[in-house]
Amino acid sequence: MYQEDNNISKQFNNQLNSKIQNFLSKIGVNTINVEQILDKNGNPLSAIAVAKMLDRIIQVVENKADITTLPEEAAHFFVELLKDNQLLLPFY
Repeated sequence: MYQEDNNISKQFNNQLNSKIQNFLSKIGVNTINVEQILDKNGNPLSAIAVAKMLDRIIQVVENKADITTLPEEAAHFFVELLKDNQLLLPFY
């Protein structure tokens, strides 16, 4: 699951990212800045971020992230947490 570069510039928001980083930290997910996102064979992807669910990390390409990047990747982990919620079982 990765976010591709959509060539839409949306201003970065440090306050929003700080709150999301706090949430991710509480659920044991680390965020790592990288020069580029690579596939499992080491080939570069056009992605600007990727959520690696099993490794519990989010990789973000330095200087490419915008206001949507971290929230979108964090949402992958949030949805996984919701799967354990009995009220939401009918949706899965």
